Order: sequence, then structure tokens, then C-alpha cells
Amino acid sequence: LLDAFLITQGQSQVEGEQKDIDMLNLAGNDKDGKVEVEDSECLLKYKLIPYSRLYPFQNALTSTGSGRQALLREAYELDPELIFDYRISPLLVQALGDTYSEKADMVYTWIIWIGKPMVPLLKEGFDSNGKKDMVRRINAISAIAGENENEFYRNHLEESKKEIREAFIFALRHNQENQQLLFDLLKTEKGKLKNAVLWSLSFMEGEEARAFWDSHTFSSGSEMADLLGNSDASYIPGLLAKGLKEGAMKLLKAEEQEPGQGDSDACKKKTKQK
Repeated sequence: LLDAFLITQGQSQVEGEQKDIDMLNLAGNDKDGKVEVEDSECLLKYKLIPYSRLYPFQNALTSTGSGRQALLREAYELDPELIFDYRISPLLVQALGDTYSEKADMVYTWIIWIGKPMVPLLKEGFDSNGKKDMVRRINAISAIAGENENEFYRNHLEESKKEIREAFIFALRHNQENQQLLFDLLKTEKGKLKNAVLWSLSFMEGEEARAFWDSHTFSSGSEMADLLGNSDASYIPGLLAKGLKEGAMKLLKAEEQEPGQGDSDACKKKTKQK
């Protein structure tokens, strides 16, 4: 009823010629399960969507029980403009914490698609000690806004823990001014968090970052690929090529070993142990 009242009673007026606004001009891609947005801008056109069309979608977002993901996907495919309605936007953020991770992940991709208008809603009520939904919020903000929300990442980093802290560390990759902070974190973080710091450091440019990776020792080729494979830093291709060459040389040397020598050595060691 409140929506109906505001629509019928609300009035606005500006001078000039009336022009339609394109609903959406957004370029995106989905790589390795992560959505990235490049040089995109979301422009929304106001549409009067009847409540009869909106209610089933709202209900599927907020209710409990099985089958909701299928209902949402079907509703979206039939009527995709529903996700752009201002009455739906807060419910999308709320759905990031749904107990069904598949549903939450699907809604996450919609939020990325909507773009910039979702950022204030994602930041509203953010809890640095929250659960998986807060991680999805950070990842969505990072994908949509990138370095433009660097202050948000840094302000909440210190008070955050575990997966939320890891997500903030990942988001630091967007801004080159975070390089010193990442080097500082490298001295204090451990385990998965230290790997997150290393991953973000691979996006840093400059001589200091290059020197660090030139002297860094990788435990394996797969570790090198995991830490450097997504980076767009100018020196990374050379490091990866060097690592591949060294790995190939080791394989060639192993193949040059005399047939049976390895088995013979193993037998000698086994006999000695007996």
C-alpha cells in the first residue's frame, strides 16, 4: 500500500527535454567461478512493476524450504528486470546468507550484474565478524568497485578474522598503494592468510615487488601457478616462463637417468636397512 501511495502521490519536475535512459550497458565475464566487471556502468530505468509480478520473486528470496532456487531461476529467466526493482535489491543482499549456498551464489552473480547501485546496500550493516554472507559481500564489492572501495577494505581489515580477513586481503590487490601494507602483513599472517597476502602481492608493480618474487622460493610448480597465474603485473609472465623452463629441465634430467638405476638404488637402500 505504501508503494502504491508513493507512486500515485509522488511528483517531480525538471526543465528540459525528456530522454529515455538505457536500462543496462554492462560488460562482464565469469572466470574460475569469479565474476569480474570491467569498464562497466549500470544505468537503470524506472519501471512500474505490479506487485502480482513481484510477490512470487520476493517470497522465493525470503522464504525457507527446498525448491526456492529453481523458482528464482525460472522467475529470473522469464522476467529478468525484476532484479532491478528497488524493492528487490535489499532482499538480494539478504539472500547472500541463505542456508543453500547454490542459491546464495546465484544471487551473488545477479548482484554483480546490477553493479554500482548495489554497493551502498552491500556496505550497509556490514559485520567484520560475520559469516559467509559477509565474505560474499566483500567479493561483490571488490568485483563491482575494485580500487574505488580501497578505504572500505583497509578500514575493516584490522578488526576482521578468518575468511572475512582473507577476502579483504584479496581485495587489496586492486590498489598499488597497498603494496607496503601487504609486505607488513606478510610478516604477521600465517597459513591461508599468508597465501592470500602472497596472491595479492603478485598484482603489485615496481622494483620492490619484482625483487621479492625473483628471490621467492616456490615449493612446487603448482604453487607458483596458484600464486602468480591470475596476476596482470608486467613482470609475471617472465617469472612463469622461467619456472616452466626450470621444471622442464628437471624432467629432462630425470629421463636421462639410466634405466633401472632408480630401482637399483632403491633396492640397495632397502637391503642396507635390513
